[in-house]
Amino acid sequence: MKSFRRNFEALRCTVIAGVQDLAVANYNDLNTVSVLIGNGDGTFQPARTLVAGAHPRSVAVGDFNADGRADLAVANSGAATISVLLGNGDGTFQSAVAFAVGDTPESVAVGDFNSDGKPDVAAANFGSNNISVLLGNGDGTFQSAQTYAADIGPAFVSVADLNHDGKLDLAVANAGSGIVSILIGNGDGSFQVAVDYDSGGAGANGLAVADVDGDGNTMLSYSYSIGGVDYQAFQRLDAEQLLRTHDYLPGTTVVLRYDPHSPANSFVV
Repeated sequence: MKSFRRNFEALRCTVIAGVQDLAVANYNDLNTVSVLIGNGDGTFQPARTLVAGAHPRSVAVGDFNADGRADLAVANSGAATISVLLGNGDGTFQSAVAFAVGDTPESVAVGDFNSDGKPDVAAANFGSNNISVLLGNGDGTFQSAQTYAADIGPAFVSVADLNHDGKLDLAVANAGSGIVSILIGNGDGSFQVAVDYDSGGAGANGLAVADVDGDGNTMLSYSYSIGGVDYQAFQRLDAEQLLRTHDYLPGTTVVLRYDPHSPANSFVV
């Protein structure tokens, strides 16, 4: 399971100088993040290497100090920290500043959890089976982490308004159990106790959120592995309730129909 998750390398796009660039967490380089500046035509300049923390696993983007420039938040799975690298706006970044989270953070996500207009950060802590939420101060620093229980081995966290109340929630893929945990946000930076749903497989290690059938409700898509075979699963979120689970081998085209009133939707997993 661990080796499978290592192949699920974290990569995010950010915008620097109006052109899409890439930031990549380099787990096997011990402590680095690479930034590839885009040329605007789908090609990129050679990678620039930045120092983060031990074994960076995931990277997310936000403007953490309200200067209009893209900054980076990095989950350091070997250090129980996230690193924040403030951007200079020219493709370079200031030295990393570390903030404590739980054990073995595998994933990091950005959202405004308390509706104050300042980006906050959530980290999925694989080793301590919980989620750390760090509220942003708007100057590039963060408050001490608040901790919320997940299931076994949370490996990925995603941010979305899952129950349509205008407040951001968290969806967590737990690699140690195959459980998807949903933490509903209260809108003040705190979250309700996690509600767990069986993914139908083992080792849920990646998760995406979207309305893929156009019905106004959210779909969760996540990956897991059983016996060395990788699968993709879909669960439909209707208000606060998850409905059916559908499992498919990657690369297959599937048709999803959830109720008689929803049209079928075909897409490649």
